[in-house]
Amino acid sequence: MDQMMKCKRMLGVLFLLSSSAAAQSTYRDALFTVQVPAGWQANKLQDQPDGVSITKGKVYVNLGVGPGQNGAGRAAGDILADYEKSLGGRCQNFQALNRGNAPVAGAAGAYLMFTCNDPREGSVNLSVAIATSKADVVFFDTGGPAAEYAAATAGFQTIDNSFRLTGGGPAPVAAPQSPAAGGGQLYRDPGGRFTVSIPGGWTAAPQGGGVQISQGSSWMTIGPFAGVARPQDVVDQLQGQFAGQYKNFTRTKAGPFQLNGRAAALGMYEGVNPKGTAVALVVIGVAGPGQTQFAILSSVAQSDEGSMNGAMQSMLNSIQFLGQ
Repeated sequence: MDQMMKCKRMLGVLFLLSSSAAAQSTYRDALFTVQVPAGWQANKLQDQPDGVSITKGKVYVNLGVGPGQNGAGRAAGDILADYEKSLGGRCQNFQALNRGNAPVAGAAGAYLMFTCNDPREGSVNLSVAIATSKADVVFFDTGGPAAEYAAATAGFQTIDNSFRLTGGGPAPVAAPQSPAAGGGQLYRDPGGRFTVSIPGGWTAAPQGGGVQISQGSSWMTIGPFAGVARPQDVVDQLQGQFAGQYKNFTRTKAGPFQLNGRAAALGMYEGVNPKGTAVALVVIGVAGPGQTQFAILSSVAQSDEGSMNGAMQSMLNSIQFLGQ
């Protein structure tokens, strides 16, 4: 029985990482590539030869490249402004939620997030992001019923992170998201280094040079980790620290992986923390922009794993590192 419970706990913590990699597929176009998360479907856009629609239920991402569609050399913001003007006659009760500048597939661009009423679906949330690359237009649009949109945020970001124009280029920086349903919010690091979506009911507070997000005894911290050169160095140093503080400290999983498109290293552990609580601990080192290494740590009481894993997974998949 003890062995069975340990296996269940192990599987629960592994679930934090599985959705960002398991069963993903790559959609390849002549002009770009993009990852399709597990459970999503990809089909070529009928009105855009170099475009794809990636859907899950009623939520979608439409993205791609319009070759030669910016022959006049217009700025992305001007193209988006014209699009917004065109919404007046076909988007009832239009309300802008957020707007600004953000790269799309590594190209400088602009985005608009908004809500309006659809005759069939009722209230819907949508976003439009447009960038220009030489004479081409690069686009990344999302949409879906308002009641389902927030739950798809992790999928949107996974797709956004992996959108690459053929020939490479820098990783895109995700456009800021509007507050999530259920009281959630987007946390923006004051230093401009990362963002993370915080589920409703969780609170954020400064922690060292980063942030700690907590609910009850469960927590996740995110911040830079100085004095190391690789993600594995982060894990090795923190493993040594926790081994000296926790009783019955045991490593259950380790190895390299990709976190939201960035090189990362993983350490998963079980032990009894200084307060006497048996916990599942996850330590992740991530290669951030500018050769900065980041540490992501999470701790959940083993008795609470079933109820907390969904929130931990959502936060982990939503982390965006900003800059190049």
